[in-house]
Amino acid sequence: MEAKELSISKTADGIEVCYKRNSSLLFSPFRISKDEDLNRNTLHTSLPFFIMQLFVANVVYRFFFFVARYLRIPPFVAQILCGLLIGPSGAGETRIFKNFVLPYRYTAVLETFANFSLIFYMFLLGLEIDLSLIKRSRTKALSISVAGILVSFFVALLCFYQYYEDVGKGVFWAAALGDTSFSDLVRILSDLKLLRTETGKTAMSAAIISDLITWIHLIFIVSIFNKVKRFKFLALTATIGFLLVCWFLVRPALSWIVSKTTKAKDQVTETQIWFVFAGIVLFGLITDALGAHSIVGAFMFGVIMPDHHPIKNTLVEKLDDFVSAILMPLFYITSGLRTDIWYLFSKTEGWTPIMWTIVGCCAAKIVSTYVVSFFYRTPSKDSLALGLLMNTKGILSLIIINVGRDMNVLDSITFPQMVLVLFTMSCLAKPILYLSYKPKKAQNKHKTMEKIQSNAEFRVLACVHNLRNASAATSLLRDSKATPQSPLFIFAIHLIELTGRTTASMLVMDDEYKTRHHFRHNKSDHVEDGYILNAFGALEEEESNITTHTVTVVSPYETMHEDICSLAEDKCVSLIILPFHKEVTSTGNMEEENIDFANVNQNVLKNAPCSVGILVDNGMNISRARSQHGSNRWSGGHSLVMKKNVIMFFLGGPDDREALTYAWRMTGNPKVKLTVVRFQIGEEALMGEPAWQREKKKDEELLYEFRFKTMNDPRVLYMEKVVNDGAETIKSIREIENDFDLCIVGRGKGLESQIFKGLSEWETSLDLGIIGDAMASSTLSSRTSVLVVQQYSTNKNPNYEFENFSTSTHIETTQLDAKPFMSHSRMDEDDEDDDEDHH
Repeated sequence: MEAKELSISKTADGIEVCYKRNSSLLFSPFRISKDEDLNRNTLHTSLPFFIMQLFVANVVYRFFFFVARYLRIPPFVAQILCGLLIGPSGAGETRIFKNFVLPYRYTAVLETFANFSLIFYMFLLGLEIDLSLIKRSRTKALSISVAGILVSFFVALLCFYQYYEDVGKGVFWAAALGDTSFSDLVRILSDLKLLRTETGKTAMSAAIISDLITWIHLIFIVSIFNKVKRFKFLALTATIGFLLVCWFLVRPALSWIVSKTTKAKDQVTETQIWFVFAGIVLFGLITDALGAHSIVGAFMFGVIMPDHHPIKNTLVEKLDDFVSAILMPLFYITSGLRTDIWYLFSKTEGWTPIMWTIVGCCAAKIVSTYVVSFFYRTPSKDSLALGLLMNTKGILSLIIINVGRDMNVLDSITFPQMVLVLFTMSCLAKPILYLSYKPKKAQNKHKTMEKIQSNAEFRVLACVHNLRNASAATSLLRDSKATPQSPLFIFAIHLIELTGRTTASMLVMDDEYKTRHHFRHNKSDHVEDGYILNAFGALEEEESNITTHTVTVVSPYETMHEDICSLAEDKCVSLIILPFHKEVTSTGNMEEENIDFANVNQNVLKNAPCSVGILVDNGMNISRARSQHGSNRWSGGHSLVMKKNVIMFFLGGPDDREALTYAWRMTGNPKVKLTVVRFQIGEEALMGEPAWQREKKKDEELLYEFRFKTMNDPRVLYMEKVVNDGAETIKSIREIENDFDLCIVGRGKGLESQIFKGLSEWETSLDLGIIGDAMASSTLSSRTSVLVVQQYSTNKNPNYEFENFSTSTHIETTQLDAKPFMSHSRMDEDDEDDDEDHH
């Protein structure tokens, strides 16, 4: 029986357990018979206990994972808590756990599977490493990384000296403290929306340098503390030699083999996957045989995998869920079994030395980062934020101290003490930054197109989910004529949903650093990124006054609008272009593409820091050829040209003024013909609409300027329609010839006018507004694309009401501030004399 046949004793090196091999468990839940031989030969094996351990580990980890996410704490905290709860610091000391879940005799089986899962996890971690970030790193990031590692090294040795005179063993502490987990840091930056800030970019560059130095440090200390002392130097030399061979010989050979054995352009064969799985185990075996740890070989194999091949994504899809979510909790349990917090306090002088150790280790990175940032003239707030980010710990730090524990370098006092330090560091950084740190935003003076002056640049943020969205957006922007006086800056962002399998390298993808040549000659993990980059890059080649930057944003749909609005604010754009969440089919009907796209659009409309346009694509990239004769006012003679007919319906209000401003800009393109139709309210419908009358004053001012500036342009046609209700408005729209490529309208939300009476029945898409939704309906037009524009409002609410403009003082102020992009003031200085003659 276990109580008599087990001998358990606690020492500084851990728990020593002696038991008889042929004994059975008295309290085993898998005992099916009183016959001990029968039990021993059937279910009395390690497999049932292993299944129980796997189940408990996953349930506990998943619980802490959701709690950590709710509290905005990194997942690494959930990993440590999972081990602490099941280990001797928590429920591990109870009789139920000792007998039914974690009996001592089966600990070796648990650790075997935990180490096996760790090998595959380190391979996945190697896949995430983007060494190109090191090439882009500035001296500031390098200085922060090196200073943090050096200061942490001396602090770790000093703290370790409190318990041991042999300071040399403190190098495991130094390696764990000096590391900044790149993958965990990237996810924290992504959650806090700091990925593309200057602070985030510096932290990422410093973290990947820190990771690289930590791996080199780990290889050295594992070789130094090798049990076979006479082979220490040989083990170190052989390991370094093997890593060099992997990088300079195996890496190019592996890339060539994968490319030659790929049948289709983007297809990965099962044979390739099988050889990769075998390679992970083989490389781990080689480095283990050379005297290093098996995780070194698995990690290196992940690093040398071909960068621009879909095999990376395939491997993540096949391995990540099973390894990270199912098997890795076993490793957290083994770490927890080695962490006995109560034994630590019983063998030390209480909390005081432990607290000093935690404070000293946490302050090392913060102080060193702050000092280095001071020399680079970084603001104090950003310096402290960088210091906290550099304290981000991850699975690598936990692995390092576990390796030290396996080699009996760290004991039952120093190991749990280091676990407490890592736990504290991980708990502090993200919540503090979330509550206190807000990066300084650039001041955007041109939040609406109506206020852009003629000599100001026009900045647009184009959002796309797929290649079709990109084609429509580029076609629209191509017609938005850019001039040397008012150049066009396009910031295109490819929106990708963040899933559990999203790697850190995917999160930091920033195509501003990639050229079109890069995508032409390499097969990217996301091939669609290359096509989208080429689509926007073509605009820059066609027009010298257009500049494009493409960025890939990976984010959950719930918070994707935060990334869009943050980028719009950082880039000081005047217009955000969003794709409509429905697409037109070949039959002319609207079909839902993704309901999450609609939620993203709604959130952007509510929180946008500038004007927003939603594009309903119905063949935007298709230009129609029209025959033109000499009598045609477009050109003399008989010719066939490609042109676009654009119509703008003006009903009044701030959204319609913004839409007219954009339509006006398109007249700078000689291939665009613009028709503006203004709907006026009949005298009988004007009764009781003071808010409409107040807005009408500003409408008249802009319309007068538009008509005056375009009166001699044969490509601009202006007409007016008088209506009394919504039915007459729709009837007038139907009477107009439907041969238009693009219709531009204002969203018109909040307009409670007689002109919309009865149209609410038509509104099925809230993000398009009444008229936009009616125009996008296939019953009105099956060939016309629609651009619905919403002007920026200071109250950040798309459902604004005209009561916000109720006072005459506010109206006058708004009029004085409003400056269309076509003029320096309400009229160009060059046209002042002509304006007087016109009056």
